[in-house]
Amino acid sequence: MPARTEEQTALSKQPLYEQRSEGSTLRDVQVARDKVRGASLLKVAQPGRAGTSKLPRTKAGVPVADIRKFKVSKRIPRLDIGTENLISREEFGVDGLSIGLSEPSELKRLPAVPALPEGEFRKILGAPVAKVLGAKGLQANIRTVGKPVSQETIAKVKYEITDVKPYQPRPYKPLSEEHLKMVAALLLFEKGNQCHMIMGLFHQLAQAEKTKTEATYHLGACAHQMGMSQSAFDNLSFLVGREDKEWGAMALDLLAKDLPLIYEKDFYKILKNVKSFKNLVTDKSQDAVAYRLAKGAYRSGDYKTSLTYAGRVNSGTEYYNEARFLAAMNSFALGDKAGALKKLEELAATQDAGKGGSSGNMKALISVNLGRMYFAQKKYDKALENYMKVPKDHALWVNALIEQGWTQLALEDYSGAIGNMYSLHSPYFKAVYQPESFVVRSIGYLNICQYGDAYKTLSWIEKDYRDWFDKTNQYLSRKSEPVAIYNTVKSYIKGKSDTSVEGVPYQIWREMARRKDFLNLQTALNDKQDEATRYNGINEKIKAEKASIRWHAEQAKKRFDQWKNQLAKIKKDRSLAKNQEEWLRNLRRERDLTIGYRFELQMLELGRQGYLDFQKKSQAKLDSETTTLTARTGDVLLKRVKTMKDEMSRVLENNEFLRYEVFAGSGETIRYQVAGGAVGALNRVPASIKPTKMMNWSFDGEFWEDEIGSYRSALNNVCPTAQAKLMEE
Repeated sequence: MPARTEEQTALSKQPLYEQRSEGSTLRDVQVARDKVRGASLLKVAQPGRAGTSKLPRTKAGVPVADIRKFKVSKRIPRLDIGTENLISREEFGVDGLSIGLSEPSELKRLPAVPALPEGEFRKILGAPVAKVLGAKGLQANIRTVGKPVSQETIAKVKYEITDVKPYQPRPYKPLSEEHLKMVAALLLFEKGNQCHMIMGLFHQLAQAEKTKTEATYHLGACAHQMGMSQSAFDNLSFLVGREDKEWGAMALDLLAKDLPLIYEKDFYKILKNVKSFKNLVTDKSQDAVAYRLAKGAYRSGDYKTSLTYAGRVNSGTEYYNEARFLAAMNSFALGDKAGALKKLEELAATQDAGKGGSSGNMKALISVNLGRMYFAQKKYDKALENYMKVPKDHALWVNALIEQGWTQLALEDYSGAIGNMYSLHSPYFKAVYQPESFVVRSIGYLNICQYGDAYKTLSWIEKDYRDWFDKTNQYLSRKSEPVAIYNTVKSYIKGKSDTSVEGVPYQIWREMARRKDFLNLQTALNDKQDEATRYNGINEKIKAEKASIRWHAEQAKKRFDQWKNQLAKIKKDRSLAKNQEEWLRNLRRERDLTIGYRFELQMLELGRQGYLDFQKKSQAKLDSETTTLTARTGDVLLKRVKTMKDEMSRVLENNEFLRYEVFAGSGETIRYQVAGGAVGALNRVPASIKPTKMMNWSFDGEFWEDEIGSYRSALNNVCPTAQAKLMEE
């Protein structure tokens, strides 16, 4: 369509109505309103007169008279109520008020579209249009001017007669039993919410060669709709792997829409082996497919491919922010640390500006990774800034706070590092496994020469984590199989959160159970159990629905018989003939309902038989997948508990080194004091004073929940070098 000209645009904006006469102003209307409010519409023509009767009155003001007094005085008083005011109408009008009148505008005609030249019109038409001949033109050209018609003239007329080919009907191909079942199943599928009825039918039809691909797609679609992830993935991925031209694109769309996390690697491997899967990608599915491919490639270690597909996710989609974060992680894995940092900074800027709509989880992941990247580049101030952005309610907050403590040590902010670790050592976090936090706190004390507090912190490590290490080591010597460890963690999850299991402190099991790699696998296992429950639920639902349909069919049959009897009465009583058409319609409706119910019953029975086989095979696959997932989960837990054991061993070994640093530092301070150095004002009770009561207690200060993560140590730096600088200043 050609663009509008300026003249056409101006004409299209003409007003539909115009003000022909100017109305009154707002002030005029207000004056008229006040005049109406204060006007007197009536006037008194003749004033009235009050009554002269002096009779007593009731509480309501009604005059009364006592009949007994009339008998004594023999004089009845007259009742005089007086007269009312005579009023007359007061002439009233409002002057100077007019109402504006809007009349339709005189619209100017839009310029007409110029007619096409005849030459252009002929080009558009293509072949010339045959002229319609008149009545004479349609006659055979057998007349000659001035000559009579002869036999010879008629014989010269040539008529072309086209031979009509004899009609040959094509051979009739009746629908096979499989196709008839497919038509019936598709009717119910299009009806919606009938997948529980027809999954068995589709399962049967998927075994037949004629209906294999179509039935496989609809079986996968029904499984997807019913929350049966395993069956949906198996059937839909089969069509994608075959690059089916008719059903492959729709299968890929469904597959990528709500793909469970455990299938992302398999999804990537399937598409990697498809020669031209791009032919199956539609505009609707391209973002979901690219995002799932990027995640699957990343989990498979193919960071280059993952980076490519993460960059193909369009902005404005629900996957965009996750894809940008994934691209940054891929760049880092490929060694492009500067590029990864830039990508994360740009993504963080959109979160800080309130754009993108990401969750708190995404913000926490961005902040933690930015903090780690800046720390690796020794940009500790920026690392600290990002660590402090991690929300307190996020699972990574404790790890981020410990890493923040290391950052503060690097910035020589020892009071801040000690204070943050002090937060983690509060009663709020007694269930948290955090050996590294004690190391940070001890090093903080060492750097300000507070050796007593440093030694006390090291004693805490020795007291708790030495015992935890020994018990964990003993457990692993008894049970080292992955499945056994998984069962122990499962027992802990089912029991009380603050109860030890198998002799191992609950802090160890809690740390193992809160890790994301375990939670992802456990979620998949839970889904498998829920899926198995759904299989049994559908079988029960089919039985209940059969009973319901059978009852409705019986009711429809009863109503059919009633209308049939009513129609039979017409033969005996012709006065009922006026109802014949209505009763016939009701009869046909009940007949159709009965046929429909019988059809559904037949389909349900066929579907139930096929569903039993489908359930048996699917349940076997589910059991196999559950066993595999359980083993994988056990491997993850075994790896984690070994890592924790090694970590505790390393911390306890370093504990001895830090203890040596405490003693060495204490000796250096003592030598400094003996040499005459000052270590600041000390406010202590002299040793010469013998206390009359015990003055030691285990109280370590108050903890305020809203201040957790914001504490700073009030201890001063009493190191000789620091004191020497203070003396110089």
